[in-house]
Amino acid sequence: IAGYGALLTASTLAALLIGRYGLKLEGDALVSVSFLTLAFAQLWHVFNMRGRGSRTFRNAVTRNPYVWIAVALCTAILLLAVYVPPLASALHVVPPDRAGWTLVVAASMAPLLVGMLIGAFRAVMSRTSRG
Repeated sequence: IAGYGALLTASTLAALLIGRYGLKLEGDALVSVSFLTLAFAQLWHVFNMRGRGSRTFRNAVTRNPYVWIAVALCTAILLLAVYVPPLASALHVVPPDRAGWTLVVAASMAPLLVGMLIGAFRAVMSRTSRG
């Protein structure tokens, strides 16, 4: 739990730093990129919650239609929060530009990819130690 928490935190802080110093974002635009990175990273994290030894892409989580419905619904809510002016105003967020969305997608997917690599490494190590 602590490891995944650290991954989510690191990706969000990386997006904040890259947004600020790489993309020169400020104010609401920087908050928006950070908020969306954390929110989407948490959404994608559900796919790291598969059983040990299960396949990366075909497992109980990916076969559960309710997981996909929940991810789609949460994605829609996040997009509404950013693109519906009264909601965006209340949350102090603005729609990111193309570079901002690229950063959000890349940074929010990083914990998922690292989690998959860790799972694959554990599987290989487990097979190696057994035989």
